[in-house]
Amino acid sequence: MSDFTIYPYKPEGIRYLCPWCSYTTISGIIMEEHYKTHHACELGELKKEMNKSTERVAELITETKKSIEAFMTYEKFDELFDSLITQCRSMKDTKGREYAGLGNRLDNFNRQGRRNDIDPLKVCNIYLGKHIDAIDNFVREGRVFSESIESRIVDAITYLTLMMGIIKSRESMDKTK
Repeated sequence: MSDFTIYPYKPEGIRYLCPWCSYTTISGIIMEEHYKTHHACELGELKKEMNKSTERVAELITETKKSIEAFMTYEKFDELFDSLITQCRSMKDTKGREYAGLGNRLDNFNRQGRRNDIDPLKVCNIYLGKHIDAIDNFVREGRVFSESIESRIVDAITYLTLMMGIIKSRESMDKTK
């Protein structure tokens, strides 16, 4: 099969070959009529395939635009990271004192663990889970229902840090035994 393009005029010496049969002509217009007369079904299928290809190209263009929009430089990411850490520090200083009191930073988890007869690490995991569920819902639904997604992510980072605090506290207690 050769490439076939319908040209109203063609350069001298080029012949058109039908890809479905052995018909040849030197006229693109005659070949177009041959297609319409003898290969209407194939043309219909070609048009469907071309439409699918055109739709896929449009999808790829949309995806490319989205990925360009989602592009983040290292500098912008560093700014975002610093902003999130600053928010985590602020939360640690406000909510941390509210929940734990002034003595043991992890006391809230210890109290809840004793109150509910569960491991303080599991208490922390439950608190973290609430924020992970909200983040997961944002990923699936594309929206939040109460707190901003940024505050949920800050909360999750904070609870992960608190979880590490519980783990490190246990490790240091194990070393003193």
